[in-house]
Amino acid sequence: MKSLLRRIGNENLAAPWLAVILVVLIVAATYAQEPAAAPKSGPKQERLGYYVGKWTEEGEIKPSAFGPGGKYTATETCDWLQGKFAILCKEDATMVGGETHSHQHHDLQHAGEVLCVFRDQQLG
Repeated sequence: MKSLLRRIGNENLAAPWLAVILVVLIVAATYAQEPAAAPKSGPKQERLGYYVGKWTEEGEIKPSAFGPGGKYTATETCDWLQGKFAILCKEDATMVGGETHSHQHHDLQHAGEVLCVFRDQQLG
């Protein structure tokens, strides 16, 4: 390398080149490491496993200010989401006056249970 620098006529170019080579080696070593292991669910999340599966519901709705009474039937299927930190439940129900479809997301990873419900009701 000294002979190359002498041909160019400037030996002060060695320091910047060494810095570039050092940075390239550090970056290459950083990317060559294995990725961190994915987090695993704990006992708190495993409690949600109770709800995983297919459920059927039947009942009687009493007349109230919200509407007339009548028979209620529903089918709900709950499955784990990737990583087993939460479950997603899909429910189809038939009741007096129409049908309802909902998706529920149960998550115990945070301070308390987080429940998000998205519902589509087609009542007559």
